[in-house]
Amino acid sequence: MIRTRICIASLVALCATAPLFAQQKPIPHFRSEVHLNRLIFGNFFQAAEGHPEETVTAVTTSYRAIYRPTPKPLDIYGQVEYMNFTGIDRDSAYGGRVGVTYDGRIHDFEGFIDRGENRVAFDVGNRTAFANITTVSGEYSYRVAEDWQLGAEGYHERQRFDVRSDRENDYSSLGGSVRYRGWGSIFSPRVGYVVGKRDVVNNSDSYDDRYWYVQATSSPHPKVYISVRYRGREREYDAIAPVTTARVDDRAQWTAFVGYRIAPHYGTALYYSREGSRSNFQGETFTTSFLLLGVTLYF
Repeated sequence: MIRTRICIASLVALCATAPLFAQQKPIPHFRSEVHLNRLIFGNFFQAAEGHPEETVTAVTTSYRAIYRPTPKPLDIYGQVEYMNFTGIDRDSAYGGRVGVTYDGRIHDFEGFIDRGENRVAFDVGNRTAFANITTVSGEYSYRVAEDWQLGAEGYHERQRFDVRSDRENDYSSLGGSVRYRGWGSIFSPRVGYVVGKRDVVNNSDSYDDRYWYVQATSSPHPKVYISVRYRGREREYDAIAPVTTARVDDRAQWTAFVGYRIAPHYGTALYYSREGSRSNFQGETFTTSFLLLGVTLYF
C-alpha cells in the first residue's frame, strides 16, 4: 500500500518497501536495506497561480534493519534517515522510525512511530515550513472472502517548531477501504474514504479534512510493481470573525509509482505526484508536483 498524504520521509520509506520487494524466498531472520533517493519538488513554496514558482531539489539516504523472529510473515524494523536540500539554503533533515508489519493471507497490518527533525511540512496555511514532526500510524486489512479485502486505518501527526509559532498543530484521521483481489497480482483495484481534522494554534488555519481515493496496483512480473491512484480531497476551514464565509479548498491529486527489482541485491523506484488546489478564497489556488528517483541496495 502506497500512501501519499504523509510526510516525505515516510513516503521514501514506503516506496522503498513496496510489496514486490518482500517476495524473496526464503526470507532470512535478519536483513537490511540502504536507500538513496533524488527528490524534485515543483512549486515548493506553493505559489498561487500567476506568481513565480520555485523548484527545489534534495537527496536522501536511509538505512533500514528488518528482523523476522519466526517463519510467520511478521517483521519488526527500525530505520534512520538523512535529507540534504540541494536547491535551497536549509539545515538538513533527519529522523527515525520503528514499526511492525504482518503480511498474511487473511490478516495484513502495519504500525509505526516516526520522528523527524527539520522536515518539510505543507499542511498549514498553504505555506511551506520546516517542522519537527512526530507520527503514529496504523493500518489493518482483513480478507472477508477469497476475492474481497476490507481495511481500516488511523493516523496522528504532531508538528512543532524550534521557535514559538502560531502554526503548531495536531492532525488525526480515520478511514476505511475496500479492495478486490479476484484478479490476483495482475490487477487489484481499491477504493477508500478518510476523514480527519487539523487543530492549529492559529484557529483560522484549522480545518476539517475529507478525501476519497481510487487506486489500482499491478505486479505483472515478480520483479515489477506498479501503483496508480487518484485522490479527491476537500478541506473546510473554520470561519473566524470577521470572516463570515468558510474557506473551502478542493485538492485533486494523481500519483504513480513504479518499482523494479533489477537483481537480488539491487532495485530502483520512481514516484510522481501532481496536486491541484482550488479554493473559494482569492490567491489560494496553486499546483504542485513531486518526483522521486530511488535506488535500493539489499543485504
